[in-house]
Amino acid sequence: MATTQKPSCFVVSPIGEPGSDPRKRSDKVLAHVFEAALSEDYKVTRADKISEPGLITSQILRALQDSDLVIADLTEHNANVFYELAVRHAVEKPVIHVIDSRWKIPFDVAGFRTIVFDFTDLDSVADAIKQLKQQASEIRSGKQGETPIKVANITRPSKQDPENTVLLKQAVEAIAAVRSEVSRLGDVIGSEIGRVENAIRIPLQWQIDYLTNVVTPAASLSPSAWNAVMRATLSDRESPPNSPIVQGPQGPQGTQAAPQFRHVRRYPANPPANQPPNEPTEKKKKQGPQG
Repeated sequence: MATTQKPSCFVVSPIGEPGSDPRKRSDKVLAHVFEAALSEDYKVTRADKISEPGLITSQILRALQDSDLVIADLTEHNANVFYELAVRHAVEKPVIHVIDSRWKIPFDVAGFRTIVFDFTDLDSVADAIKQLKQQASEIRSGKQGETPIKVANITRPSKQDPENTVLLKQAVEAIAAVRSEVSRLGDVIGSEIGRVENAIRIPLQWQIDYLTNVVTPAASLSPSAWNAVMRATLSDRESPPNSPIVQGPQGPQGTQAAPQFRHVRRYPANPPANQPPNEPTEKKKKQGPQG
């Protein structure tokens, strides 16, 4: 009794050399995501798994053109993957885009539905398998989806087009342009947000360090120790964030000693004449006149 042959699913992904990290990841994703989701309904294969003799480049191109479904893993932005994806787009046959959550979807394909997942998160993997099954089911039911080539062909003007069709194509082109501009602006906004966050975070971190290492410990100091800390702090307001910790001056006998402070140097030995230090006078009072 003849068995019905399953439709073919060709996986395009970064493979790498045997034993390399890309190869290990690719093998795991193939087994635990793609095959787990599609092996019941498709014969899933990858370029390095083709057992037929012959030129591998020709086999890959033939698989890209003839396979019932192609899965394109855009992780790592691999050049070979994008070349093979372009070939698949050119033949206007079904393709499903997937990418690791740590990688950004490239601009040219950002407008097309992409399954984003984290292979180290079991819940994310389960959700990716579910999405793959749903999209593959839609494709088998006749919903082939869109590719950039298909959209370009649809919107290509023709002299035979009636006026309504011309208007529709112009509207589709305008929508595509707006979508591309929104994606570009999203990148710009994301970059600006990151820049502003850094601009705020750096001085804010300095203030946090100052409060943590200077103001809070100083609240329990004796008056003389507090004066010494303030002189040292004011003399070093612009010290670098990673300056070494310097032991603060000791308080009078019987009082609490000043703790260690970050970003603080000792008060300079020779301050400007117009800014005399507020040194304790107790020591001077004890000393008599010099002989």
